[in-house]
Amino acid sequence: PGARQALPCIHAGFQEAYFCVRDRILEKVVAVYQRQFDKAIERSCNSLNGVDSKNDTPPLVLPKIYVTGHSLGGCIGQLLALDLASNCEIILEKTISSCGISNASGTKNTIF
Repeated sequence: PGARQALPCIHAGFQEAYFCVRDRILEKVVAVYQRQFDKAIERSCNSLNGVDSKNDTPPLVLPKIYVTGHSLGGCIGQLLALDLASNCEIILEKTISSCGISNASGTKNTIF
């Protein structure tokens, strides 16, 4: 009982649901992120080479990831946001911009 209050815990059903879709979600996220990252690099190169005349564009604008969900999707969204932030090789500060979740209170304990 003490460990459950001191360590982050996830409801087993939500964890199982997340792991059923995790690989497919991460494949899609990585593919979109890579495509957007490539576009950001191309824009940066164009602005450095004078192709893009917009002076207000920063040299490199990294894509952001928004995680949203409701009910079971909210629970999966919370687990995805945690997974992306702590276990994936997207190690860029402020990559995950927002995690908008509603009605997903049963995902975790208060330590989570």
